[in-house]
Amino acid sequence: MQHLKDEIAKSPTLRFILLQLGEDGKHYPNRIGSITLNEVESCYSQVKLELYGLFRALHAVHVYTFRIANFTVELDAKYVKGMINNPDLQPNTTINRWIAGILLFSFKLVHVPAEKHAGLDGLSCRPWADTDPPILDDH
Repeated sequence: MQHLKDEIAKSPTLRFILLQLGEDGKHYPNRIGSITLNEVESCYSQVKLELYGLFRALHAVHVYTFRIANFTVELDAKYVKGMINNPDLQPNTTINRWIAGILLFSFKLVHVPAEKHAGLDGLSCRPWADTDPPILDDH
């Protein structure tokens, strides 16, 4: 199982992992997903990318987390929690729309230091490919 986790973490297209807590207290991969960025999105600042990634990941797994009242989201970016807790302080309507979409979910946001989040943190978004299906912005 550890080999599978390591290979998933090394994947250049991986962006998020949905883990399930087993009866033995270990986390097991349930779903994996990637987020491709178009030309405009690839120019976002790191802060904006972290928030947008959370927004897109939550919406991508909403079918699997529907009616789960206590799931945890782990991020290595501390500032995302502040952005979510203080949406009116953000000067951008797009960011506020993402925050509103994030707040539709009931979850606990946990900061995991980058050195403990190294497998996922080392992943980069792959560039948009011609074979990728179009992403409909119907959020």
